[in-house]
Amino acid sequence: GTDRPNWALGCNPQNAIDPHDVANYFKASCFTLPPYGYLGNVGALVLTDPGLWNTDVGLRRTFPLKREGLSLQLGADMFNAFNRANPSAPSVTSIFINSGTATAPNATYSPQAGQITSTLTASRQFQLSARLAF
Repeated sequence: GTDRPNWALGCNPQNAIDPHDVANYFKASCFTLPPYGYLGNVGALVLTDPGLWNTDVGLRRTFPLKREGLSLQLGADMFNAFNRANPSAPSVTSIFINSGTATAPNATYSPQAGQITSTLTASRQFQLSARLAF
């Protein structure tokens, strides 16, 4: 729902994220359940996702042919030229499971919380093309 957790002691948006660990992109242990009936002190949208960085490259060369108005264009395209893996956002469906009762919260951390399981972009791809213009 719209409930917000509390920050655990010593945690903040800067140290709750480990950008090099796809198994635990954010530390679930940095969050605790607030008392029943209260909102936690973690603000909305305080955690950032890994971001996206992609470079596409294309080269074209047009060769005029002897016949008037006829030309041949050759091209090569490279998508994700540096072959960077762009991870998707981590799983945030639920940080806590088994939250107990309203008067006696007994939360455990979800094993999927903070895991990155897919990428946003494909790996490097090449494309060759030829175009005859008349």
